[in-house]
Amino acid sequence: EEWESIIRSHSFKTTFLNGIHAPSDLKIIPKGSNAESPTIYYLKGYYTIRKLSDNQVASGATLENVLGYYQEVKPLVRFLYQAFR
Repeated sequence: EEWESIIRSHSFKTTFLNGIHAPSDLKIIPKGSNAESPTIYYLKGYYTIRKLSDNQVASGATLENVLGYYQEVKPLVRFLYQAFR
């Protein structure tokens, strides 16, 4: 539920237009894991992508942009950290 609310939020979807990605398919579900969990495919890792245009990089606001993107993905990082701790 929390996972879905994070990745389906308007701000997350507008920041990361292509959503969240798993680097590869999970071939074996670890023993004791819930195979129905939407987070199961991200056990091997995950990533989001936000491309910066040449103008964005040249504007001098690159650091602020990147920090803003990190702030947007921070709830997801926190959620996964808690879930697998």
